Amino acid sequence: FRSFPVETAWNQGDTAELQRLFDRWCTGKDRMPDGRWYLSWFTGTFQDRLEVWGDWERVQGIVTRWRAASPDSEAARLSEAMFWRAYGWHARGQGVARGVAPEGWALFRERLGKARALLEDVDATCPATASTRLWVATDLGAPDAELRPLFNAAVARFPEYQNLYTAMSRHHEPRWGGSAAAFDAFAREAARTTARFEGLGLYARLYWTVDHEYGQPFTNEPGSRPDWLTLRQGFEDLLAHYPNSQSIRVQFMSVACRSNDSALYRRLRTELAAYAANEMDTALPLEVCDVRHHWQPQR
Repeated sequence: FRSFPVETAWNQGDTAELQRLFDRWCTGKDRMPDGRWYLSWFTGTFQDRLEVWGDWERVQGIVTRWRAASPDSEAARLSEAMFWRAYGWHARGQGVARGVAPEGWALFRERLGKARALLEDVDATCPATASTRLWVATDLGAPDAELRPLFNAAVARFPEYQNLYTAMSRHHEPRWGGSAAAFDAFAREAARTTARFEGLGLYARLYWTVDHEYGQPFTNEPGSRPDWLTLRQGFEDLLAHYPNSQSIRVQFMSVACRSNDSALYRRLRTELAAYAANEMDTALPLEVCDVRHHWQPQR
């Protein structure tokens, strides 16, 4: 299932189907095996597709016509805002700030400004609109005093939409002007807010999003963040809620590989033994993890 209906609808310019998916997924009733809303594919697939295909003029035509035909459609307005955000990042590039050309910054701010204007006067009935508004405000360097009211209002209405917390957490990432301490404090706050339906799961989810070389990968070094005991409990809570999720189990195994808990690694590795190695994306090569923690396949 995954993102294919969204990508197909964009490829065909089928705005009626996009509207149908938006209306259905905004309720939060359709969830992935790992607990995330299918709604996240509405926004994520759009940006991924644009980055791959780069057909900016064609997509701009689709969103412009959609908005003109359905001026009251939240999905149409959100899609146009997502277009301008993606187009802004296209001009800026994904590199560090000091490497961006002045003209790139000018186009970035102009296009992100259009996205922000589209979202400012919307009474969001869907959490994807609220999370995108947070992303755009963060992209433009909004201070905590501006972001906090937006975040608090959105969470009060849509407490179970994980992307709201992910969007707000980016404001606290060291590479975007925050710090490791600020990110950790927010991750703990978010986990407390969502404890009634995911335990400490959101702590693990947020660190999952930055577990890469350009973010804040888990290292298991003394005094480093994330805290291993909290992180482990977060993943255990996620598996308790979503026991059939391969993606949660693979990420947990990837983190366990970098810990000193060989028994945990071997448990998770055995639970995933039926899957091919190329279906499991881990920070360290799987064979390295197997040797490190003395895992052998059962015979």
